[in-house]
Amino acid sequence: FWEAQWGHPFELYQPIFRWAQQNGHTLAPLRPDPARARLVKKEGPQALLDPLGEFFLGPAAYRDHMRAIVADHMPDGTPPPEEMVDSFFLVQCFWDEYMSFRLAHLAQEYPGHTLVVMVGHGHLYNEFGIPLRLRRRAPQLKLLTVGFKENAEWNPDIVFALPLE
Repeated sequence: FWEAQWGHPFELYQPIFRWAQQNGHTLAPLRPDPARARLVKKEGPQALLDPLGEFFLGPAAYRDHMRAIVADHMPDGTPPPEEMVDSFFLVQCFWDEYMSFRLAHLAQEYPGHTLVVMVGHGHLYNEFGIPLRLRRRAPQLKLLTVGFKENAEWNPDIVFALPLE
């Protein structure tokens, strides 16, 4: 189940799960159901307005950023088809919107608690991803993004360089 749903080796996360369980911390998934992501890809943002209440497909600079990512995966420097860029951009925005939606609800469910979130760095661009969308949904929350990568291409508030040993 884990590999089919998440695509990453469970062993990478097992110590975190064990630590949370031993210390009485609650873990809550932010990830949307993959079937919902396929529905959004097929029907567009309108498929989400009911559960999410609002959906921001943007900003334009985010789409440009997604074009560059898709282009990196094209053979022989072929420019990516715009439909492919549109689809990738829509799904990325959906993930960011859904995760910010979940975080806003978790903050309401656990008032006074600190929420620690682990997501891929592509979702943490302050001007594109979850931070932008969470500030819109829950402007009262204080956010801090932390990167664990030397010379991060994205803009975390704090970057930790990890030794490559």
